Amino acid sequence: MDKEIINEYCASVSEGESAACRRIREAAVERFPDFARMISGGLENATLKLLLKISNAKNVLEVGTFVGYSALSMAEALPDDGKITTLDVNDDFVSLAKEVWAETEVGKKIELVLGPALDYMTETSQKFDMIFIDADKVNYINYFNRGLELLNEGGIIAIDNALWGGRVLEENPEEESTKTIKALNKLVSDREDLQSVLLPVRDGLHLVIKK
Repeated sequence: MDKEIINEYCASVSEGESAACRRIREAAVERFPDFARMISGGLENATLKLLLKISNAKNVLEVGTFVGYSALSMAEALPDDGKITTLDVNDDFVSLAKEVWAETEVGKKIELVLGPALDYMTETSQKFDMIFIDADKVNYINYFNRGLELLNEGGIIAIDNALWGGRVLEENPEEESTKTIKALNKLVSDREDLQSVLLPVRDGLHLVIKK
């Protein structure tokens, strides 16, 4: 059976997107038609929200905001005293995020930091219960390694695009992003102090915890 049909069925019986998230998605298609496909899917966000709930997470770091869909979705799953810090460098994309966040009650849980993610991650001493990595792929290993240092005990790192359109199956990839994601997947798998599962949700969601 076609994978897309299966994914659509899974999404149809899972928690759906909120009206505010739908506004972001629809506005992104209109404003940024060449990039709207980069929005993490509804099934992936339902997975992240469930993980936040069952782990009782309060403090989340998102590396890569884009148009703010996943940040808003995760904020909806956080308790009233929860917070998500989201990092990006593109003011055009995040302008849409800020517009919709401001219209929602949960928008107050979101803090946007504009600037290179590694700068923030290097300078902060804040600890996080979950870290969601979905930014420039060539820095994935750097984000992951620093993320481990910022992760609370029992915390989760979720890595998006871990299948990279199936290109991680290439034996000797030439593209730098593919090389990095493939290397990160192996790094995680090889480390005995980590427990992980790579889920074929959308473009691959790699979940990692410290043992």
